[in-house]
Amino acid sequence: MLPRFSTTGDPRRNCEKFIQMFKDWCELNGWYDGEPPPEAPEEGADPVPVEPKWLSKGKALAAFRSAIAGNEELENLVHGFQLSEEEAKEPNVILKHLQEHFMASKGVLTERTKFAQMKQEDQESVTAWEGRVKQQGRRLEHCDKCEDQLLRDKFISGINNERLMSKLLDKGHRDKTTKEIVSFKTMLQVAKNFEQCEKAKAIMQQAKGPAEQVNYTGTKSPSKSEQNWGQGQGNYKSTKTPQSPSKSGVKICLSANSNLTPVSTVQVLHTLAPYAQLQTSDALGKAVGE
Repeated sequence: MLPRFSTTGDPRRNCEKFIQMFKDWCELNGWYDGEPPPEAPEEGADPVPVEPKWLSKGKALAAFRSAIAGNEELENLVHGFQLSEEEAKEPNVILKHLQEHFMASKGVLTERTKFAQMKQEDQESVTAWEGRVKQQGRRLEHCDKCEDQLLRDKFISGINNERLMSKLLDKGHRDKTTKEIVSFKTMLQVAKNFEQCEKAKAIMQQAKGPAEQVNYTGTKSPSKSEQNWGQGQGNYKSTKTPQSPSKSGVKICLSANSNLTPVSTVQVLHTLAPYAQLQTSDALGKAVGE
């Protein structure tokens, strides 16, 4: 019985199965020789293997057209191969194009499905998420004109922070002022700024306390007057406690007197340096060796 191209199941597997069954059927009818005998070698030379041969190309092509008859999608596909007159007479050429189409389609469709299902992982940074989106996007074979928007949209839809996603969606597909399409790069910058602000807030929350705590270093223990904040001479006084983050940054002003070294305060300031605007007195600058 003449084999048919199945329209259900895995297209890649269906294509491989159809081609093999079609060649077997043609071989049974004497139109195809899958294992022709090797040509007689020259004296002292090894036998030269011979490629499979189509013994009756016209009949094989007629059988092929009958095999795909009624499958409109497959008929349109074969017609769209745009073969030359000579190529259209070669069964091997048509079968090769058919195989390449379904092999490629399977790979691209699988990668596009993976792309559509991607989500930002817990604890995954914006930069790491950006890298995964771009890497998978290179496997999709989309046109260059739409690639930037495709990556941008996937990046936004996979964000696991609802506040950030809302912020990106609010920016819109087109800029509200210029009416130009918002690029992937612009959205990335918004997301990275948001991430840095969240980190700064978290650090400030950890640094907050009822009063500035200071560790003293030296050979003698702090005196009673030194332990009582704001009393006597030679003690360390904090004139401001850490403030919560604001749009203008975090401003902390400290004053110091005597030979005491505010170790923990210096550590906090260094931690906050990338995110806050810090103001320190000359005494604090000397204490940290600046």
